Amino acid sequence: MKRLIAGLALVASCCAGSAFAADAPSTDAAEQDRITALQLSRGLLTDPRYAYDARKLDDRLSGELFDAWLNYLDPEHLYLSQADVRGLERYRNGLDKAITSKDLTPFLAMRALALTRKDACLAYVRGVLAQPMRFDGDEVWNPDRGAAARATDESALQSLWGTRLKSQALALKLEGHTPEQIRRALERSYASRVQQARAVSAAAVVEAIISTLAVAIGPGNDYFSPDPPAPAPAPPNAAGQVGVGLALKRDGAAIGLYEVTGNGPADRAGLREGDRLLAVGEGRDGAMDDVAGLELEAVVQRLRGAPGSVVRVQVVPRLALPGESARTVELSRAKVDERAVSRVIEVAGKRIGVIVPGSFYVDFDAQRRKQDDYASISRDVRRMLQELREAKADAVLVDLRDNGGGALSELEPMIGLFADAGAVFQVRESGGRVSVMDKAVGAVWNAPMAVLINYRSSAASEIFAAAIQDHGRGLVIGERSFGRGTVQNMVDLDRWPNNDKPPRFGQVKLTIAHVYRITGKPLDAVGVTPDLVLTQAPPIEPKRTPTPAIVAYKGFRSPPARADLARLTQAHQQRSAQDPDYQHWLQRLQLARSTAPLSLNEAARRAQLAQLPALPKTDAELAEAVAIVADNLAGGGR
Repeated sequence: MKRLIAGLALVASCCAGSAFAADAPSTDAAEQDRITALQLSRGLLTDPRYAYDARKLDDRLSGELFDAWLNYLDPEHLYLSQADVRGLERYRNGLDKAITSKDLTPFLAMRALALTRKDACLAYVRGVLAQPMRFDGDEVWNPDRGAAARATDESALQSLWGTRLKSQALALKLEGHTPEQIRRALERSYASRVQQARAVSAAAVVEAIISTLAVAIGPGNDYFSPDPPAPAPAPPNAAGQVGVGLALKRDGAAIGLYEVTGNGPADRAGLREGDRLLAVGEGRDGAMDDVAGLELEAVVQRLRGAPGSVVRVQVVPRLALPGESARTVELSRAKVDERAVSRVIEVAGKRIGVIVPGSFYVDFDAQRRKQDDYASISRDVRRMLQELREAKADAVLVDLRDNGGGALSELEPMIGLFADAGAVFQVRESGGRVSVMDKAVGAVWNAPMAVLINYRSSAASEIFAAAIQDHGRGLVIGERSFGRGTVQNMVDLDRWPNNDKPPRFGQVKLTIAHVYRITGKPLDAVGVTPDLVLTQAPPIEPKRTPTPAIVAYKGFRSPPARADLARLTQAHQQRSAQDPDYQHWLQRLQLARSTAPLSLNEAARRAQLAQLPALPKTDAELAEAVAIVADNLAGGGR
């Protein structure tokens, strides 16, 4: 750490007195501090002593940073045309010099053009919404805009804006909204986004530049502002209010369910990550109010209330197509325990314990204070395994779908609950040193077990799955995981000398190591391929290149190949082919992930929706995974 602080001090010595433009010094203290933070971050991210993926800030990286900044400003290729980008190309090889000279004019010029186009889009949308809209033509809308070519010029941009607006309006109409509701919701949504983009402070713009630079150098890197998020205005009588176990995110005009806390009111009602929230109503008979275009925090506040009170939500499941019928769910507000949950599912005479960790969490503060009851995933799962043994469970399935990982320190004790083997994975640091991670000796669960993963299982969750697979401890079921095998450390930029007013400069999340399987194979940009594949995962981003393999741990011996895998696969195929819920789930999943253009003809769209398979009544993926575990037991599997 002393070496790190000394390096920061060296970088800091050339950072004072910077501004957006060298000839126009700023008087904003927060902006000045962020530009200092940019220089400090640059020093860390380009120094191989600290950053695993350190790169020189040169013309090549400048070109990648140019593309990344464009993507930040216009991720869906909706506002900047090909002609616009050609005009901005003069900055492609100069962003490295802009950062080192502390003259951020090129970044600001690119942003200013994007804001101008967003203003023009809002004016255009208002004009279109003032007229009746028809849905009887042959137009189509491609929702995968990030992979689409940019519009050629300003006229093509307007055509693109009109097509997208019609797609959004048709989806709302199919969901039952009136023309006036559609007009009001869409105008509010577009105006809100322009207002939010215009309201970003100069300091926040520099923060975005730092984050873009960090991610351009390595996908696990990032920057965090020193300013705590402003507290949301509390509604009257907010004391003691609770929610329903939902985290939300905005996706264009829509609001999506980003995370559903296990065993919370929303989870018990069957809501899932990826569902779209349309409306919220208070009580059992209160009016349902559209959420399209509302500020995200305002929607969050609508979901909160007194414990035991009722709130109704109207959602479209993530496996539904735009415009498909929504369902209304009644939720009782309650304090939600975000820790792992478990339950027993009986199938074919076998009792399967299902554990849903949620994340690899640990209460670091309570752990440092040596509290006896501090929360951690390994401690909670240990308790659950004991309870499942008492419940006479025959096997355990650890459900790691949509699990984004968490504390690396929890991996060894978690793996140790199931495996008696010693070494479980390897960590290679930025300097090249390789460490072998050994789990604690003495497994709690020696009976059969399995792991369920999907393409959103990443980091610690896929490292866990890989260790179970490498040691032949249990089946891994599902689809290929995301492929995030990096280790990050938070570096406080205020830790250099002569700074007596922290916090001022924020923190950099720095990739300092890569995790490898005990076999030496990488995980990053590769993921874990299940023993028994239920679905094909989306392709890994082409820009993410796998790191070279390292030497396998010298004491590791690969387990024998599973002789029963062909039998289990055949049984799965026969059973799933006869299960309507499972087949509907597969079809829905394929449609939800499709990038095929959508028809904007109302009659054609209604006919398409009428032919869709029914939404599964149950979690068909989990049900099939449990059935596979039961099959494994019937064959005497491990």
